[in-house]
Amino acid sequence: MGFTHKTYYIAESVLLLVGFSAAAYFSSQIKMQIAFISTTLVGYIVLGVIHHKTHHNLKIKIVVEYLLVALLVASAFLFLNSSRL
Repeated sequence: MGFTHKTYYIAESVLLLVGFSAAAYFSSQIKMQIAFISTTLVGYIVLGVIHHKTHHNLKIKIVVEYLLVALLVASAFLFLNSSRL
């Protein structure tokens, strides 16, 4: 028996909350922020793909959507911190 929808949503929420909170906590260390943001976004993609494979029909369109959302967040982070790189 797999996880329920609610379990995936809670796991994803906790992942995002912890990941972005850690990035905010290490606001003075850009390399740590990049590490936490990257790890969080990879986890977001993996959890989303696993959820869709388990409970829905996983299609390439869904995978691309998760990748694009992650790239959008990463791009926004890099844009807002470009002076620190």
